[in-house]
Amino acid sequence: MFEKIYNKIVEKKLIGVVRESDYDRALDIANAFIEGGIEVIEVTLENQNSLMVIEQIAKMPNILVAAGSIITISQAEKAILAGAKYLTSPVLEMNLVRLSKSYKVPVITSASTTNEAYQAWKSGVRFIKLFPASDMGGADYVRDILKAMPFLQLIPTSGVSPSDFQDYLDAGAVAVGIGRIFYKELSYDEIVRKVRRARESLKN
Repeated sequence: MFEKIYNKIVEKKLIGVVRESDYDRALDIANAFIEGGIEVIEVTLENQNSLMVIEQIAKMPNILVAAGSIITISQAEKAILAGAKYLTSPVLEMNLVRLSKSYKVPVITSASTTNEAYQAWKSGVRFIKLFPASDMGGADYVRDILKAMPFLQLIPTSGVSPSDFQDYLDAGAVAVGIGRIFYKELSYDEIVRKVRRARESLKN
């Protein structure tokens, strides 16, 4: 199961990150991402509505849904019960790493610095979310980290835009998380068009 999930993330490259507390809006954004062609969706755990969105997406065939911003064991267990196939955390929380093994659900932890990324890898975390990617230096920062530690598998997230997501991949990232820049104050159809253009750019 772990390999299947990791392989899909690497294959699809784009992870649609939905951070929205309103149920209808969050589900609309997720559906727009999916209609635009994204098959990996991360729903950050804002409140009970987020779990309901995860439940809905988990029913869709061929869609890989994750729960984001997980910090506690309680949050993790609720997300898994809702149908999350993997978890992401803004921190390296060893209780989550242990839970990942016992529940057989992958966990992706976050890092900002080289030391944090190395500690995550040393703790057995395979994919590491680089967060906040744009604030830390963008694609050049990814490139610099991987020069020193080419064994890391990084997923830059936060501030990734339509104009630079390919730069992150070219720098060596295994995938990128795309979020608010792709949906903030946009209608459903506008989100779909924006995501489709990004995927078309990725293909080219």
